[in-house]
Amino acid sequence: MHDILKSDIFFVVTTVVVALLGIGFSIIALYIIRILRDIKSLSTKVKEEGEGIVDQVRSLRNSFSLPSFLPFSFGSSSWKSKKKSKERGESKEKGRNED
Repeated sequence: MHDILKSDIFFVVTTVVVALLGIGFSIIALYIIRILRDIKSLSTKVKEEGEGIVDQVRSLRNSFSLPSFLPFSFGSSSWKSKKKSKERGESKEKGRNED
């Protein structure tokens, strides 16, 4: 009889602990869901603002004609090819003058 009482007490205590853990995990899950919703809304806002910034930069880039005032910048091949053709022309002229 004494053993049955001990097992009943064990099962009662175990049931209470499992119930408390379940309630605790449920509360933690609710907080995690709230945090994830906030992160999702922040992510959406950041995405929208980022797209706005990209659109603004595109419009700003389109409003400037960068190669017109910096023809030698950022890999502009027309300036390089003109320079090379001038150098080739000068070297050909030197060869003709020496003959």
